[in-house]
Amino acid sequence: MVEISEVMESTNKQCGIGTLFKATGLKKDPPRLPSGIFAVDYATGGGFPIWGTSCLWGPESGGKTSIGSNAVKMTALICWNCFNLTDHCECSTKPLSMEAV
Repeated sequence: MVEISEVMESTNKQCGIGTLFKATGLKKDPPRLPSGIFAVDYATGGGFPIWGTSCLWGPESGGKTSIGSNAVKMTALICWNCFNLTDHCECSTKPLSMEAV
């Protein structure tokens, strides 16, 4: 019987470090990008996961584009060091902001 640690070690050696990892190494709550809409942020647990992909679907004229546009707008309003709104930035330096296109 092969141990899981042996499989992880050989796979990471062959395919690159980080290919396989234990789920205990994951953060329990990833930073989130607020959508700017309270109901959407509440339903998604604080907004869209920053290091993930989110999919919006629904009927025509259901507000998908509005939610997506607000999320894009919020990228310019958060600090990318601490992931808080720039008004409430906890960084010792000035907030790191990004532009959305």
